[in-house]
Amino acid sequence: MSMLATNTVAQGDTREVGLDQIVHFGGTITRAVSTRSWPGDASIEVGQVWICGGNWSGVLFLDGLLVPSIGPNLHVVGSVLGNPKMLRANEGMSFQGSVILGLGFTMSPEEANDLKRKDSRNAEVLFPYLNGEDLNSIPNQNPSRWVINFQDWPVQRDDVGSWAASDEEERKVFLRFGIVPLDYPESVAGDYPLCLSIVTEKVKPERDMLSSGDASARDRARRWWQFGRPTVDLYTTLKSYDEVLASCRVTKYVSHSYVEAAKVFDVGVNVILPFEGNQVLHSSIYQAWVHHHGSSLRNDTRYTLTDCFATFPFKGTSQTLSESVSNMISSRRRLMAENGIGLTDALNKVHDRADQNDITLHQKLTSPDRFGNHRFIRLDRPHTRPRLPSHQARRPLHDKREGTARSSGPAAEAEPRTARTGSCRGAVGRRQEEARQEGQKTGS
Repeated sequence: MSMLATNTVAQGDTREVGLDQIVHFGGTITRAVSTRSWPGDASIEVGQVWICGGNWSGVLFLDGLLVPSIGPNLHVVGSVLGNPKMLRANEGMSFQGSVILGLGFTMSPEEANDLKRKDSRNAEVLFPYLNGEDLNSIPNQNPSRWVINFQDWPVQRDDVGSWAASDEEERKVFLRFGIVPLDYPESVAGDYPLCLSIVTEKVKPERDMLSSGDASARDRARRWWQFGRPTVDLYTTLKSYDEVLASCRVTKYVSHSYVEAAKVFDVGVNVILPFEGNQVLHSSIYQAWVHHHGSSLRNDTRYTLTDCFATFPFKGTSQTLSESVSNMISSRRRLMAENGIGLTDALNKVHDRADQNDITLHQKLTSPDRFGNHRFIRLDRPHTRPRLPSHQARRPLHDKREGTARSSGPAAEAEPRTARTGSCRGAVGRRQEEARQEGQKTGS
């Protein structure tokens, strides 16, 4: 069988319920194109997969290259099989930002300052709101918007009984519907009437339209004054930190920036708490891990924390590594400030070797270093598929019809596949050639 799908067929959850299961139950991927642009008008990346039930004695092609094996992730199978597991040491260290579900929560910095001038208590529910666009496009990476955040608080107090006299189950009912007794001791949204009136006017009408949807939609309609996903654990944890590492979930470059913790983070931003050894997050070693175990959206990387950060085996740091990363971040910030450009444009300049004005900076940011017994490759560089070992490299394939050699690259894709492995060297090539000859003898 063969299939044509978006390139996420070999990534993340889609792979786990699809190609992983096919291979697990005896299927063999005989040929694949891991990703290519759709030739039509649609701006999507697609993957192509050819599958055989049971064992396969013929040749295998991956992205036009002759390879010894193809895994469910449409990479050459390495020495370690299976998917990485989430590590206990990384639990509670990373978070996805909030689904606010309502632009009415947001406002300009000027509007936020005006609300704080009218009532100083409003500062308790007004926060800078950092999204991926600000993180990657604004030179100082400061949020361009502010947001009202009532966390998981009730909406108001009312004469509905006594909180002190209620048991645990009754209190849960009060909190579920957002109306609590007059003696409720914690904060409620109604304590900030100016902010609540804005949310009532701009958010509630949109949430009311969800009341006829599924259970999740109805729940969000009922909690109209709260974010769609408040991520209370994130903001409770951030109270103990001055700064955190932030990165975009969908991005051209897998890059982490230190930002102040006292803000609300959009769902498009990943938040990682500082920890010993976090310098490795800036290495191409970690970036290769993200590209391999994450997924993609068109040509960008989809950086999923559960698949990438939670499974990565971090191991301490060194003085040299810490200094290298510190110098890189300082130079990157200076490049952004001096040129008035955001993070993505700055990294474009760094990786543009044709830009002679930045060649010294490029060398500084990407110079090799060492830590432990591992080669610390390049810092903050875009990831490309690793080159195959020499015995797997691209070689001409012999076409018996013409008696000449032809390439297995993209130009050969338009030709009928009648290539044989007679010109391949090494044990893999010999085994495949022997299997082919045996098959011919059997057929004759």
